[in-house]
Amino acid sequence: MKAWPGSLGVMPLVNEEAGGGRLRWCLYTIVLVAVAVIFWPVVHGGFVWDDWPSFHDKPWLTQGDLWLSYVFKGFNSWTFYFRPLGVLIFTIEVRLFHSMPGPMHLVSLVMHLVDVLLVGLLAWSAGKWSKPVPRTLQAAFAMALYGLHPLLIEPLSWIGCQFDLIATMLMLGALVVDGRVANRYWRASAVSALFFLAACAKESAAALPLILVVWNWLFHGRDFSVALVTKVRKQWRRDGLTLIGMCVAGLAYLELRRALMGGSLGQFNANGLPAFGWFQEACYTYIRYLRGMVWPMAGMGPVHPLDYSQFARVYPVLVWHDAAALILVVTSLWLCLRTRSVLAGLVLLATVALLPVIHVIPIEFETSYYHERYAMTALAVVCAALPMLQLPTLWSERRRNLLLMATIPAVFLWFALAIIGIRVTVPRWANDVSLWSWAYGQYPLNSQTRDNLTHAYIHAGDQEKALALEAQLLASPLSCSNCMVQLARMNLDDGDTARAAAALGRLRQSPLLAKDRDLCGQYYLLTGRMLLMRGNRADARPVLEQAVRFLGENKEARSLLRMVSPAGS
Repeated sequence: MKAWPGSLGVMPLVNEEAGGGRLRWCLYTIVLVAVAVIFWPVVHGGFVWDDWPSFHDKPWLTQGDLWLSYVFKGFNSWTFYFRPLGVLIFTIEVRLFHSMPGPMHLVSLVMHLVDVLLVGLLAWSAGKWSKPVPRTLQAAFAMALYGLHPLLIEPLSWIGCQFDLIATMLMLGALVVDGRVANRYWRASAVSALFFLAACAKESAAALPLILVVWNWLFHGRDFSVALVTKVRKQWRRDGLTLIGMCVAGLAYLELRRALMGGSLGQFNANGLPAFGWFQEACYTYIRYLRGMVWPMAGMGPVHPLDYSQFARVYPVLVWHDAAALILVVTSLWLCLRTRSVLAGLVLLATVALLPVIHVIPIEFETSYYHERYAMTALAVVCAALPMLQLPTLWSERRRNLLLMATIPAVFLWFALAIIGIRVTVPRWANDVSLWSWAYGQYPLNSQTRDNLTHAYIHAGDQEKALALEAQLLASPLSCSNCMVQLARMNLDDGDTARAAAALGRLRQSPLLAKDRDLCGQYYLLTGRMLLMRGNRADARPVLEQAVRFLGENKEARSLLRMVSPAGS
């Protein structure tokens, strides 16, 4: 294969020696259209979850030049995230589309289609040892497998997940550039720049250097007669400059992050687990992601709450996860190094891509121990590398055909179930009420699902369902402090002080009042407001003074306190 003329030495996208260029791009187009049609309902969805404060309710990105102060720090009240590229793209979208969710969902779908195409380009390169027609079909199959994978329902339905789509796009682009730019200096510069941009989109891009190492080890290591040491030296000569450039780009990113936001990473070991518990948590999460990549149809949902304290103990199911994770990682690493096993390499690719999200570093961000979208990059690189797999050369043609005949029905069944899952699940992400009704049905005892469903009903103005949920929560022995705050405020807005008193009475029993300063302030504020509505100004004043003490510059608390304070005091 000859490179294009010029100093960049960029290889052509179509292998003219293999032929079939028109068929290839025709199949690419068919797959992209199919993915777009099947995922099209996402375009009709609205804002969900933190989309509302991010793109609609708050002025961060919509008014004047405020966005300039939130690109690097403080967007959506984040403390640990540094995603300037993603915030910049969101700023363009909310201003261009006037905070309308439909066009923003369309942008997410277009980003996904670009990711699917990049998977196809990588898969085409990965199948260079196949004959022309199988190679084309393998690339199309890899695109369809990734494009129609149910794990991607969450990032396509939730606009805030464009961070994941952008980071995956840039990481796949880096792998494409690495394989197509012949000049090592230009290649190192381009890949390092894409790595820096991916890191500025989402922190999970930290896995890219390891992904590139494993990918090239599989891609360029087909000569089984070469000794391991020789092969390592050969790969270093090819990739060493690129890896050095990525190291420099990573250090530049960390310095920029430190300078602009203080370099905060989060609370280490925030779950209070010992080292053994942290290890079990990582193994459990790792196996869960791998299972979801193979069979994602079961157990999907917006949240997956877990009692982390169980990881500090020894249970048979956890021991099984520990053993499975260790065996997979150690065996895949050994086989990939010693035997050049592509199957082991695929497991290793998935492993290194999942490293940022399996709690290897014990930092707590939220109560859900995993999200489907976090496996997006791992799924993309594994799908792209599938054409590297070859049937054993010692097998007869008859045995290969039998395996193919047995595989085809299973593949069709998987795709049928995946498409059904997409069309059934996407409407559940259409709005907050349907999303959190679904989550509440899965985890009715979880405080996050109850809190978010309460907020969804109130935000949608569905008072009947909000009151029905209130009755369930008041009858439940489990507390939901934020639910009671929202319900008390809703009832006060409606002038129903009796219902507000019931919610505040339940809130008063919460042990969180002694720990959460803001929650305690809200309790005093709503109680003072209720007393005022009942005409009890004398009792309201000391209560509102407490609210101001806890809430500081809260405008509502200070305004109510002024109403009950003597003139001039």
